[in-house]
Amino acid sequence: MISDVNEWEQLVAARLLEFFDAKTPWHRSLWNPGLVLTLNEILEASEAVRMSVLSEEALNFAIETSLKQALDPGVGDSQRLKALQTTLRPKLRFDGLDFLALRHLAQDIEAAYLNGWAAASSLPNKLKAERVARAIASHLLDLGFSADYLHRWWTYRLFHEQGERPLADLMLEGHALASKPPRNYDVLVVFESIPKTKSGFPTDWLNAPSVSQWLRKSGFDIAGVRQRGGLVFSVEARDGQAAADTAVEIIDNLAARASISTNDAFQYSPRAWVAGEKVPRDLRQRRRGVHVRALYREDAIYTRCSPSTVDAAFELLAPLETSSPTVANRRRLGCN
Repeated sequence: MISDVNEWEQLVAARLLEFFDAKTPWHRSLWNPGLVLTLNEILEASEAVRMSVLSEEALNFAIETSLKQALDPGVGDSQRLKALQTTLRPKLRFDGLDFLALRHLAQDIEAAYLNGWAAASSLPNKLKAERVARAIASHLLDLGFSADYLHRWWTYRLFHEQGERPLADLMLEGHALASKPPRNYDVLVVFESIPKTKSGFPTDWLNAPSVSQWLRKSGFDIAGVRQRGGLVFSVEARDGQAAADTAVEIIDNLAARASISTNDAFQYSPRAWVAGEKVPRDLRQRRRGVHVRALYREDAIYTRCSPSTVDAAFELLAPLETSSPTVANRRRLGCN
């Protein structure tokens, strides 16, 4: 655990846990992507420019923004920083020399990112705690770890581990964690109702008896599981919750297709069963905590009145209450 008397490290720890906590209000949560993901997005954007999908002005704006982000201890030494600033120039051409150099640099930075921050954290007076926490949290989340897993991982090491050690040591341990490759998970999602396709159910559909057999074989209790069948998804993920999150994003995509192609109900269980785990994982959408309490206090939730600009603002706020797919998961699923 970290020292109680080191105020700077305590601030970093507090913000890390806040970023990973599902109950954190939206205005206190993490919104910015990490440096490595930003560099990879620029590489993809350059290809989009060549395909005339994205304007060159948009790519240049992204490059200018990333140049500010590049002043990051995670980049490494001054030589690597200079190389990165040299390659991040306007008119980056897909598959050009600067493109290939940037791709190589992005891979090198990802491989040693937390090591760079571990070295820099020995000089806390030069670093703002907020910046350090944002850099570490965004990097780990961009790699595909679930917020739940990271919250448990950091909570144990920050406050419950025996003995004291500096935050730099925990960053090095985080680097070892990030260096492990993702693994394959089998995730079962069961349905209470699902529309048939023109050819019937999907080819890999499990009927109710087969679902029960899969659950028993995997060591889960089937008591109270209401289902009419299910699907097993083989996904690559960093942890069990991340695997469940990836599966539900696939299911939500299928639900969106079903909603515009059929009037039949599409309802799945709020839990998923990950092979190798001891308990099912929650699939309910994360809530960001966007609340306008005055509507309740003034008893104005169901007030009938003509639409106003305030009502338009409420309509814009409503989607923020539930989170969209994580950037890392969208990249794995092939979303743009």
